Amino acid sequence: MAVRFLDDVIDVNKLPHERLRKRVLETRRIGLGANGLADTLIALGLRYDSPQALAVSNELASFIARMAVRASIELAKEKGVYPAYKHSDWAEGVLPWTKHRERLEKFSSTIDKEAVDEYMKTLDVGYNDPKVKAIIDGSSTVLKGYRALDSDLSIDVSTIGIRNGSIMSIAPEGSRSLIAGVNSSIEPPLFAIAYIRNLSIGRLIEYNYTALKLLMQTKTLDESTRKFVEEYGILPRDHPLADLLRTAHEIHWKWHVYMQVTWARWNDSGVSKTINMPSNTPMEDVEQAYRLAWLLNAFGITVYRDKSKSVQVIYTGVKGAEVKPTVEVKEVKVETKPKVETKASYTSLSALKDKLVRIKGNGGESIEEEMQEELGGETDDPYCKTGSCG
Repeated sequence: MAVRFLDDVIDVNKLPHERLRKRVLETRRIGLGANGLADTLIALGLRYDSPQALAVSNELASFIARMAVRASIELAKEKGVYPAYKHSDWAEGVLPWTKHRERLEKFSSTIDKEAVDEYMKTLDVGYNDPKVKAIIDGSSTVLKGYRALDSDLSIDVSTIGIRNGSIMSIAPEGSRSLIAGVNSSIEPPLFAIAYIRNLSIGRLIEYNYTALKLLMQTKTLDESTRKFVEEYGILPRDHPLADLLRTAHEIHWKWHVYMQVTWARWNDSGVSKTINMPSNTPMEDVEQAYRLAWLLNAFGITVYRDKSKSVQVIYTGVKGAEVKPTVEVKEVKVETKPKVETKASYTSLSALKDKLVRIKGNGGESIEEEMQEELGGETDDPYCKTGSCG
């Protein structure tokens, strides 16, 4: 349905010049992406910076890509192939992820075998986890039923054709993820549990509700934890969920790059992701991140070192603490045996009620109500005339 919808958008979209329209119709490129990866990993009890999370992400990305290609092939039966199809790799039966795999093998043998092998070994370790194996089994069954395995897709795309020149793209999802109420795109679970977002209409106080729901369900949000989250935006390091609910700055840059290239393997267009680094990150780490992204065949890379700009959009914490706690960032170490990633037990987030969980503060007010009072109405919509536009 998503592929059909995106293909229909091409026909109804209004473009400012006929040359643009001609080019768009010639290739019929679409960009099917993903949102809320982090919510899925939290629901599975998997740390973002773990081999298991990489393996699950690799399986999710491959499933979406293969099903999307199958959908585009079926559209080609119904509506015809895109005009430039006969000049493409699709016409030769070449799938995008095949070329990515070939490039990795080439770089492994000629440029930096150790770095490529480390990434592949990390994936392999993740696939040994029983939880991951169950996901793979379910994925393979569905793909087989839709004739969406590589062998079937390669034959059909070269004989039947395909409707769209490129299909997969992980786009920037900041605004849409807010609307959907999930974590952005393929980014880590949290930028912060509590943070301030600076917008043109003022400062907005926001909370990661996936984290808050989990803290409430596991009954691990006591008063001291609540105050710590308000002050610094993260959990105390001795909190039982601190490892699972790691923020972007607590994740080593290698895991950021690993996650990006894992999704890039299954994309035929760009992957939008920010490689977040703490403010004390040395220049050498930035250089190594760029090199690793190139080596593992990322489409591009965006590095942002915290506080590198005098004014930034998002700040961690909502109380404005002058001294932030030291951020723990560990180097990548691949374990030979899978381990349980969280000390707390909880059911899938999908089983939780849809009702928004509000954390009560002093005097019965919610955190949001307290913070809005402190901001002095700066979060109000300036175009709202009644004062209650919601």
